[in-house]
Amino acid sequence: MKTIKKADTIIQACTLLAAITVAVYKTDYIFHTYIFTAFIQLTSIVLHHINGWCRNKTRNIFQYTMYSLVLLGLLTVALPVLLIVWIGLLFITPFMSVAYLWLCYDESWHRLNRPLSILK
Repeated sequence: MKTIKKADTIIQACTLLAAITVAVYKTDYIFHTYIFTAFIQLTSIVLHHINGWCRNKTRNIFQYTMYSLVLLGLLTVALPVLLIVWIGLLFITPFMSVAYLWLCYDESWHRLNRPLSILK
């Protein structure tokens, strides 16, 4: 699991760097980078949920926030008035990406490298 979490952190970092690079140099593809980054993060979250790796309270909060946003996205098909929420998400999404990268980093390097003497 330790190797998978470290690989997940590296994938998240590469995805975020690629999204920033594409957004800076090819501004026509900025929405593609949003969708690509969200897809990678959602895939990671679902894999963590399915395998039961969600032991962190912060990860659970982030996970259910992402699930709520996906549900909200599906509801916009039936209720177009909810499209206003997506305008706010355009500004919040980059911060959520950085927060998820930090969460992955914290779980893979900080939490997994603590000494066994502090465990009870």
